[in-house]
Amino acid sequence: MRAIAGMLLLSCCALGVGEQPKRDYEEQFLQEHHIAITNQAVTAALRDHEAGVRQAASHVLSNRWPQQAVPPIQEAMLREDDALVRVYLAGDLAELGDDAGRQALRTECHNNENWGSTRIAAARSMIHLHDDSCDDAVLEILRADSDPKDRLAKVYALELVPSFIYHSDSREYQLVMDLTVRDLNDPDGGVRLTTATTLGSLGDPSAIPALQVAVENEQDATVRNAMLTELKRLTRVSTSVLEIVWS
Repeated sequence: MRAIAGMLLLSCCALGVGEQPKRDYEEQFLQEHHIAITNQAVTAALRDHEAGVRQAASHVLSNRWPQQAVPPIQEAMLREDDALVRVYLAGDLAELGDDAGRQALRTECHNNENWGSTRIAAARSMIHLHDDSCDDAVLEILRADSDPKDRLAKVYALELVPSFIYHSDSREYQLVMDLTVRDLNDPDGGVRLTTATTLGSLGDPSAIPALQVAVENEQDATVRNAMLTELKRLTRVSTSVLEIVWS
């Protein structure tokens, strides 16, 4: 069940699918499970035995019938046993302006018993709401070694860095940069690759020396090529800055 919910996360959230395509995908997903797109049928699907169906039902309900969605989704969230699905239900409630949903997201992102990827899913929803209550949870994941049983947690945390680092003061900015740069040495190749692309998107030339060292030490050809691409990107940024200063 957790795998199906994770699949929806990857296809609809992590890959940046827009809101309308996401809704279309989830409605199609429900129809493939023989659930009619009606208020009554979608509400009933909040009790489905399959986690992915419950998640999709919540999102479709909150988008199609927002004025009627809060009570049934609240009830579903309170009885939900799957933490990741519970996070998505809370996120739908929070998007509708429901305080219970927002509070649930705060609770889930700080719950150390949750998988790291589940905590990051809650943090992502909060950041989307321009709420920094879960930023510390993201930093906690960044500080920790990547979990081989939950490899995507660190990847998702790194992907969130550009969303909140620019709202930090100079001290916090440097802390986040240091934690991000450190992950160039993570045991997991996917984490190292994501670290490189994150540093490239941040555009801070101070990461160039660490990337240069990482490129020299990297054994995985795919990861090394990604690092080289981002190193060139940062070098161009650095050159542009110098040209502006010298002009």
